[in-house]
Amino acid sequence: NGKFMAAGNKAGSIRIWKVLSSPTERWELNNHIDEDLIIKNKVLNQLNKTSFEKLPTNDNNDSTGLYAPVFNPTPIKSLREHVHDVLDMDWSKNDFLISASMDKTVKIWHIEKSQSLKTFPHLDFVTCVRFHPTDDRFFISGCLDHNVRLWSIVDNNVAYKYNCHDLITSLTISKDGLFTIVGTFNGFIHILKTRNLTVITTFHLIDKSTQGVNSKPYENFNLQGKLFKGPKITGIEMIENDNDDDDEQDDEQDDEQEIDQHEQQQNRQIIVTSNDSRIRIFDIK
Repeated sequence: NGKFMAAGNKAGSIRIWKVLSSPTERWELNNHIDEDLIIKNKVLNQLNKTSFEKLPTNDNNDSTGLYAPVFNPTPIKSLREHVHDVLDMDWSKNDFLISASMDKTVKIWHIEKSQSLKTFPHLDFVTCVRFHPTDDRFFISGCLDHNVRLWSIVDNNVAYKYNCHDLITSLTISKDGLFTIVGTFNGFIHILKTRNLTVITTFHLIDKSTQGVNSKPYENFNLQGKLFKGPKITGIEMIENDNDDDDEQDDEQDDEQEIDQHEQQQNRQIIVTSNDSRIRIFDIK
């Protein structure tokens, strides 16, 4: 909701900052900064009087009045429960925070609490995590044990999982929650239905023989004699455009049948970063 920012570090700590959301907060912060500047200038003036030559000054670089902070510089929370690196985090729409760590756990927090609400153990490092965008009673995690898991927070268990046959390094979910896209260490991209994590198709980032009409679920690839060693997928985001087509779909059977898969994928693209210094955009349809 744009009110807070969270950052995790190698020590396992999570810090949360608040956005300056009112003129009063900004005024109070500016007054505090002004007091600090007055003290700093007094110290510098005293040093100048006692030194042989003055510190160089440049009147052209005067930035008085140009400082406009977005966040209060002092964190409102410092959370210290993870015992290893925090690798990924995600916010829900109502101020819940989820964190994934090298300590093989996912933790759920709330901005008003100083301790985690729940911990979800995994079998290996958890590299990526996302709340379900339309129902934050669920989240999806990617783990180095090759498995993507759809967790039920209420039931505290795994509802569904999918084996990617490779180390999972990145994932994203479409805004409507229909699709989960997973990237792996050796360059594979898996497109899944989020609801039950069933695979729609898989392709390799740079091997064109696995793309387009040749894409298929990973288990159906004949990979004998083929060695895939990267590139490692470092990030995935989905680009979703409004449907500009004038043709309207017949809604009479919508209650009886699922929307056609190709229609669901219409006007969706994924932008993929990888450690071969490339950014690629794929059209899902």
